[in-house]
Amino acid sequence: MDGRGERAYDSALGPPTTAATPLAGRGGDTTPLDEPKRGGQPPRAGGRRSPLRVLIVDDHDGFRSAARSELEAGGMEVVAELDRAEAVVETAVALRPDAVLLDIRLPDGDGVDLAAEMSAAAPQTAVVLTSGMKADDARERLAAACSSASFLPKSAFSAPALRAILCT
Repeated sequence: MDGRGERAYDSALGPPTTAATPLAGRGGDTTPLDEPKRGGQPPRAGGRRSPLRVLIVDDHDGFRSAARSELEAGGMEVVAELDRAEAVVETAVALRPDAVLLDIRLPDGDGVDLAAEMSAAAPQTAVVLTSGMKADDARERLAAACSSASFLPKSAFSAPALRAILCT
């Protein structure tokens, strides 16, 4: 944050923004805005919800670190970080995060394929795919292959943007 309370620019994340694009299949829901679509923790005593729990999967150390800092500063809990596709589904099943922030391009697997596996193995967990590729190219590919996932470009990543996807 800068002195004016605005999020400072971080070159690993791109310019600050809250633009996000959920894919088809997420509209028309009447879930309250403070409640995630899938997953989520039950209300605590006094009616407050636990923080959203997120698993970060990205092969770029700088992005994982910046994403963790941004999410924790935004009141979310990062339950784990992975740099490979190898154990994503098993980790999500074991840790039961509210969301998986999943890079489309991993050295040992494809994020779109993993998103489809995640939907079957851990339906309570929302999958938000991310990439540095052009947003239009990524959206077309995702819409054709995995309509249950959402997409958030790395250049638009922020805690409020992720929360908006999960809660709309």
